[in-house]
Amino acid sequence: MSRLVGVLTDIHGDIFALDAALGRLREMGCDPIFCAGDLIEMEPFGEEVIQRLKSEKNVICIKGNHERWALERRRRRKDVCSFFEPCNIADYVGGGIDLSREALAWLATLPLHWEGELKGVRVAMWHARPGSDMEGIERERTGPELRRRLLEQAHADVLIVGHTHVEFELVVNVPPGKILNPGACCGKAYIYRQAGPLIVPDKFRPATFGVLELPSMKFEVYRALDGERVFGISPDRPCMRA
Repeated sequence: MSRLVGVLTDIHGDIFALDAALGRLREMGCDPIFCAGDLIEMEPFGEEVIQRLKSEKNVICIKGNHERWALERRRRRKDVCSFFEPCNIADYVGGGIDLSREALAWLATLPLHWEGELKGVRVAMWHARPGSDMEGIERERTGPELRRRLLEQAHADVLIVGHTHVEFELVVNVPPGKILNPGACCGKAYIYRQAGPLIVPDKFRPATFGVLELPSMKFEVYRALDGERVFGISPDRPCMRA
């Protein structure tokens, strides 16, 4: 019997997209739901996103680079405050993000990666790629040999990643496996390009989430707000995008 697994990443404080995605994943019967990090920043509802994910019993989360940065800012601010004067814990994260002590403590408990076996399939989750939360996997630059190496590094048949805000499915034929990115579950997410010394927004991406079927490893991506399928294999309607 097959099992459906939800896949989220790069929520970036968008509680509305997260709630829409969680509702659709529940309707589909997905369990567990994987979340590959970057829960906060960009949108203003980081606290609400954290509390929602904490309350979901079947969600497995890891840290992304934004969680790492927030905790690093907290430690730096805490060191300064302890030397000079008492400070408000809500100021620790900086950048206009107001997180509670409880939320920050929960972020600190999140692992950098997750791995396990579901329906006989080895699944691993990293934010960007094995060993890094900043070096993202790009579809066009990831050929067959690099795909195999990444799966070997992850000790997985299926590797779930995020970070780039672009949904994709990279197939490895021998041994069979896949690298999956559901895109960003954030309604104002952008992909970025290098413009001289700066990295600037390049193209708007709608909030998306993924559904992984095990043990077949079939993967589909949907838009969170309207439920429209972006790509995948479905018997009831054609793909919108190859």
